[in-house]
Amino acid sequence: MWRFLVILLAATILKILFIFSYSSKLDGPYSHVAHFPLVLRGNPPGILWRSFQSTSKWTLDYPPLFAWFEWLLSQVAVLFDPEMCVINESAYVSQNTVIFQRCSVISTEFLIFFALWRQCAVLSGNANNVMKRRFLSTAMFLAFNFGLFVIDHIHFQYNGFLFGILFLSGAFLVDENYVMAAACFTVLLNMKHIFIYVAPVYVVFILFNYCLCEFEFITTNRLLAPSNRPLWLSATKLVKVGTTVLAVTFLSFGPFLSEDQLRQIFARLFPFERGLTHAYWAPNVWAVYNALEKLLCSFNNFVQFWPRLNTTVASMTGGLVGQINHVVLPNIRPLHTVTLTLSFMLPSLIRCAVKSSAFGSLQASTRYTEYLTALVGAAWSSFLFGWHVHEKAVLMVLLPLKYAPI
Repeated sequence: MWRFLVILLAATILKILFIFSYSSKLDGPYSHVAHFPLVLRGNPPGILWRSFQSTSKWTLDYPPLFAWFEWLLSQVAVLFDPEMCVINESAYVSQNTVIFQRCSVISTEFLIFFALWRQCAVLSGNANNVMKRRFLSTAMFLAFNFGLFVIDHIHFQYNGFLFGILFLSGAFLVDENYVMAAACFTVLLNMKHIFIYVAPVYVVFILFNYCLCEFEFITTNRLLAPSNRPLWLSATKLVKVGTTVLAVTFLSFGPFLSEDQLRQIFARLFPFERGLTHAYWAPNVWAVYNALEKLLCSFNNFVQFWPRLNTTVASMTGGLVGQINHVVLPNIRPLHTVTLTLSFMLPSLIRCAVKSSAFGSLQASTRYTEYLTALVGAAWSSFLFGWHVHEKAVLMVLLPLKYAPI
């Protein structure tokens, strides 16, 4: 245990040393501090959704539960600097603001280490023996992960906290506590909707490991052997999971059930008009596709291979977010990206279904391996073929791989 605590202490001290260092000014303290004014003390929950007001250009484009999370943070933030909890047209930043942001990221990040401990406890079968497993390397990778350091501790986001919820839900899956796993993942999805990338994994895993059961019945001669028993869908288990998911979702979206509010929320959550790629291209298939488009346009400017096409207009590399039309190559639409993503995700989902307890008993270590395999496969497919993918989405591939040693 002491080695684990030393790792956490060393990582925390290192991050504290960076409190007064550089912080992102593009979208860091400005945008995320702008979320804290959502609701101050005494204000009704009905004004929680930040995007309904137009005073500031920094708007909340996360699901409602993340707004509740930032409301909780605002109760402490106002003690550091009340001005950061006032809605302004211009960006606001102060030394106390940066101190609070960094301290809040450091403190909430400990959830990812609790999730790691819980996962190891499940695989060990005994929480007292958890340190006997080879997980110190995983703790080291997570504590000093450079991607999390840049995105959370410089850019001021809470990915460590959110991935902690993801891995905690995975621990419940491996422990066969499927209702709690569904609840945790639904909470996560209602805090950051990018995790919809891996939602099919949870649907398949819970369906085939929990909701599908062997139906035992006696034939004229004997009880059917397990390999010959048909599968049936347990309505009771399906209702348990479904009720849990709907209850969490209702708590999240309950205050915003009017048609106009829901329309505004989903317009923020799924802004398809932002274009195929982010202003800073994620290194995926569409970055290669755009690069090929640029090369073909440059080639056409010299040799006029397509004389009727106007390939002299610069596009896609202007650093602006928006819908861009390709000139030489066919235009890609959201439906195309969804189709490709699901197609390349399918092998991982099929493997997850085939190697489930619906077709035979599984040890915890086997469930863990299949869960990680499907999770990484789904996240990788979404990163490669998704619509408007951010560079930071690669963490959904890299961080689960850190769990492989345990």
